[in-house]
Amino acid sequence: MANCVKCGTTPGMLAFNYAGHTLQLVDKGLQIEPSPLPWQKPTFLCADCVPKVARATCKTHPSETVEFSASGGVAQTRKCSLCQAEKDALAADPALARAKAEADRAKSEAEAASLKAAISKVIVTTGPAPWPHEILGVTSSSGGDAPILGFLMTASRDSAFQKAETQLRANAVQMGGNAVIHCFVEHRIAIAKDLVGSTNQAIEFFGYGTVVRRIEG
Repeated sequence: MANCVKCGTTPGMLAFNYAGHTLQLVDKGLQIEPSPLPWQKPTFLCADCVPKVARATCKTHPSETVEFSASGGVAQTRKCSLCQAEKDALAADPALARAKAEADRAKSEAEAASLKAAISKVIVTTGPAPWPHEILGVTSSSGGDAPILGFLMTASRDSAFQKAETQLRANAVQMGGNAVIHCFVEHRIAIAKDLVGSTNQAIEFFGYGTVVRRIEG
């Protein structure tokens, strides 16, 4: 393990392992690559020096910046001031905490329902799109099925295929597309163990296709 580039004495961890692509440097004097390319020399930072050179953006409040803190030899991020204020308010008011939990649950259910509806509308076809479109990219998926108890049931081809198809649809939604066209699907027979450790036949499907977005008008 290489020494830390900040203090030069303590063995460090790869800078990428601390924050990946979100690593933001405070100390501009250091030459640090959060995700070094193959031909670049990797950078190492010890946990004690990370808070001195790096920071990150709060996921809940993107406008707030949080610093790294070292705990048990591992760099961690603290909550931003707004997150801490919300946590203190909820701790002081049980009714508010229950209301927030209910609101979070309702929001999560609404987002899940909206995503499910969007996925169901995506066209998956082995042919071309039925309307003018722009190409967004290529996607792939996989889906499998294996019996939970081999002496009672067998692997379902339909279930495995549906999982692969649904993943293609979900990928298209994530990419902003309306359809996955010119799809190619293949499958293989695999081996899997059930709940009692018995070896049984499983099936896996793999799907590939081009994600497109409909051009209106």
